[in-house]
Amino acid sequence: MQEDINQEITFRKLSVFMMFMAKGNIARTAEAMKLSSVSVHRALHTLEEGVGCPLFVHKGRNLLPLQAAWTLLEYCQDVISLMNRGLEATRKVAGVGQGGCASVPSIL
Repeated sequence: MQEDINQEITFRKLSVFMMFMAKGNIARTAEAMKLSSVSVHRALHTLEEGVGCPLFVHKGRNLLPLQAAWTLLEYCQDVISLMNRGLEATRKVAGVGQGGCASVPSIL
């Protein structure tokens, strides 16, 4: 399988991006995620670089989503939902939370 996803695109940055799209500004996003505004801005900026196209436009002190951001948001919601289901299924198979292998040390 060919790797086409830039290393700047991480689940954490996608989560910040999704929260920003829901909250509408950096300060509210930072507060909701218990991050600094600088961390939120940096995550959005490096995500934009990783995607390879503009996601936002600056209007005064505001960051406004472009159509590309709304398109990415649709896919982010699917990706995060699918990953959460995958993690839940993986833990279930492993018996985590059911008295299974919770005491087995991680190999990582």
